[in-house]
Amino acid sequence: MKKKKTILFTFLALILIIILFIVLSLPKDYKITYQKDGYTVEEKFIKKLDMYYFAVTKDDKIYEYSTQNKYIHGKELIDEIESYKSEEYECIYFISDDIDTVPVCYEGDESIDYKLVNNDEFKEFYKGKDYTALNQTYNRIDINALLDKKVLIWNYKGYIFLDSENQSEINFLDEESYYNNLSYLSQNYLITANYDEEYNFKSVYIIDVQTGKYEKWELKYEISYNSYFLGDLDGKIYLIDKKNKIEYALNPKKKEIQIITNKSDDGKIWNNGWESVRMSKLSSNVYSFSSDSIYNYILEDDKLYLKYYKGKNKRLVSSKIVDKIVGINNENIYYLVKDHLYFYNPYYGEILLMSYEEWNFNSDNQIFVY
Repeated sequence: MKKKKTILFTFLALILIIILFIVLSLPKDYKITYQKDGYTVEEKFIKKLDMYYFAVTKDDKIYEYSTQNKYIHGKELIDEIESYKSEEYECIYFISDDIDTVPVCYEGDESIDYKLVNNDEFKEFYKGKDYTALNQTYNRIDINALLDKKVLIWNYKGYIFLDSENQSEINFLDEESYYNNLSYLSQNYLITANYDEEYNFKSVYIIDVQTGKYEKWELKYEISYNSYFLGDLDGKIYLIDKKNKIEYALNPKKKEIQIITNKSDDGKIWNNGWESVRMSKLSSNVYSFSSDSIYNYILEDDKLYLKYYKGKNKRLVSSKIVDKIVGINNENIYYLVKDHLYFYNPYYGEILLMSYEEWNFNSDNQIFVY
């Protein structure tokens, strides 16, 4: 009997140890502070975003860096900190065996992207990522680089499709439409109202963004052109018909459309969770879905900045006068400087993708990059 009790106790203890190990191994938020090479390091993991955040401080300057990464079973992830200093710039580069990093820099008291450091000495300190220039022209569009991206550009009857291997046209309208206000790019589809229909539309065109194939979808409701898209979530694209005060959810994969507006005349928006909003408000203003993001880009006085989620500073990412943000996808942002389309992310820095003279005259909802 005593032997059986010992075996049972050992078995239970082993189970408890395994459970404890699993619990301790699960991703969880943490915040720690430590010293490394004369710098004070604040290190955080934010589980809901799979986000690592580092704030490295010395001499009243805070060097911030953040990235999306799976949970690492360990802490104090910065192994070494290297520094660069000139008359104009101060940069640090923290090296980690677990996290991909890039230098973080200041020009005077302003935090700037490392690609804005303009001297050859720094380029020897850190070379950064490079890309292959294409130097191609298609339909008067001068293509410099695509970085494995695909681009759809409105051509008044449909779209011009561009990637690193193919260029083609996807035309579906009978008559030209100068404006393209009712198009929306989700993860898998680009949806466009049928502008051939007058006053209202009862059909849309769906482009599968992976294959480039399109089809016409006949809707069971007639929608006013006085409408706008809220955003998308879980395969559905949400639209507000301002004239008729109705919210719709469109599922392009299943070809299903449903009315969201309830009997109390409420619609709903996503703001890190569903919220009810009166249709009178949704119809008299322009709302959009919002979710917490690691990378938050800000266009302020024609200057483009990056601010990390719950970060302390904003970082200048372009020295150019930026006219318009075209699209944002995680860490990637696309924006126009006159008729030049640029790409930026914290790893590559700023890269010219292409230029198209037509964008000097018409660029609203004309460009979709994915």
